[in-house]
Amino acid sequence: MPVPVPVSARSEAGLRAQAQALRQYVAARPDMSPADIGAGLARGRAVLEHRAVILAADREELAQALTALAAGEPHPHITTGHTRGSDRGGVVFVFPGQGGQWAGMGLTLLTSSPVFAEHIDACEKALTPWVPWSLTDILHRDPDDPAWQQADVVQPVLFSIMVSLAALWRSYGIEPDAVLGHSQGEIAAAHICGALSLKDAAKTVALRSQALAAVRGRGAMASLPLPAQDVQQLISERWEGQLWVAALNGPHSTTVSGDTTAVEELLTHCADTGLRAKRIPVDYASHCPHVQPLHDELLHLLGDITPQPSTMPFFSTVEGTWLDTTTLDAAYWYRNLHQPVRFSHAIQTLTDDGHRAFIEISPHPTLVPAIEDTTENTTENITATGSLRRGDNDTHRFLTALAHTHTTGIGTPTTWHHHYTQTHPTPTTTTSTCPPTPSNTSTTGSNHPPQQPTSPPPASPPPTTPSSPPHSPSPTTTHNYSPAASPYAPTPGSPTTPSSVPLLCQEPPSSNSPSKQPRPTTSKNSPSTRLSSSPVRVPSTFRCTSIHRTTPTLVH
Repeated sequence: MPVPVPVSARSEAGLRAQAQALRQYVAARPDMSPADIGAGLARGRAVLEHRAVILAADREELAQALTALAAGEPHPHITTGHTRGSDRGGVVFVFPGQGGQWAGMGLTLLTSSPVFAEHIDACEKALTPWVPWSLTDILHRDPDDPAWQQADVVQPVLFSIMVSLAALWRSYGIEPDAVLGHSQGEIAAAHICGALSLKDAAKTVALRSQALAAVRGRGAMASLPLPAQDVQQLISERWEGQLWVAALNGPHSTTVSGDTTAVEELLTHCADTGLRAKRIPVDYASHCPHVQPLHDELLHLLGDITPQPSTMPFFSTVEGTWLDTTTLDAAYWYRNLHQPVRFSHAIQTLTDDGHRAFIEISPHPTLVPAIEDTTENTTENITATGSLRRGDNDTHRFLTALAHTHTTGIGTPTTWHHHYTQTHPTPTTTTSTCPPTPSNTSTTGSNHPPQQPTSPPPASPPPTTPSSPPHSPSPTTTHNYSPAASPYAPTPGSPTTPSSVPLLCQEPPSSNSPSKQPRPTTSKNSPSTRLSSSPVRVPSTFRCTSIHRTTPTLVH
């Protein structure tokens, strides 16, 4: 499994010089592995503005990548970026609906990440009262297993993957300033922000998906590469009362749902006119009047859930605004299934409010293209990144995504220090030896970054419920603020330090070696993307104490 080797400098020339010096150091020290070198750099170097992270499985890969970095050439194992000033930004965790699932997702992380495995286990226990199957069993099912076609299986499984990925991101110190969900993804968002307990969230996603059985076989859904107003006009002209706009995903991406015959006619019309529409592989029509028969049943099934004040802002794609999360009751979750998803509006609003980084918490980046589309014309630099990618090695892909956030200034500069605190908890003679910096600062611009202590800081305890929330209520709030019991919150008393829970510490089976696919990370104005330092505006029920970071088809 590849390990991260971070390099940074005060200028692009300095970064190349650092890479050249490190290349010579690697050649002179055959006794040191990439992990030894990465640990030494993570512990012993300051993190400067121009950054690169190399993911190397062995010394040969590391040497080749360093050679490319020194020459300023692209390389598949290198992620680069530039961030100015303090690491900051309005970070949004984005949770998609159905559509990103794939057989085998999460399996390597179950082996390599105790954090991920722990939360998958917690989700399995929370789902047990409501489903007749085992979460871990489903995750190990073959791609042709019929379970992958059942909404009442896929949606709770996706919920579990998203919740566990969110915990993994947060264990590295990447904390969201807001959460956003698309369709059933709002259930995961509600749990992560503290509005729903794991028990209530698991019940909601399980029973909501099971209720869909009553409307299966009566409808269909399709995705069109058109603005919502164009789709609405097309529907009004030919299929009024048969088709409805179900989701406004981006400026050129709209989902429709409705009668099966009408969807088939729409797809034929699009094919005849050269429009690349796509049928979504479901046999029901959500986010339209087709689900109205489920109203009374859902209110009865979910009538005893108890939504709480959240520990961070929750933007509703149902209501199109910031929401008091104590209103996320059974009636809300019916509306979540019945009303159209206003995703593009949500992204635009969050961008206007100063959020600059969108991390899709999912097994495949289904929403990243829509985020890019929506923010394409903004004058600010926006970063959108996924977490995993279909068919790829989970552990390698997550490290790549983490490298992207690090090089674009999202999260904490001590990300890799903390990583190696877990993988190399006690520095050895080799790991505590920091490779030298280039000596000619006048020509390289490297400025000799200061040496940091080689011993890791005292480990903090595993994440628990914070003693004080990351956001305080505005004086205008109408409800009392209290942090919900969440296993994903920062450690009390040390909000700037990631927890000491082991991260990606163990090597997964060699049979799951990573494939060479493009990484699921994109950023506006790449490759030198940086986050704006403009302030983040949050809803009136919250006052953000600080925004310093310290620590393809959509189905509904």
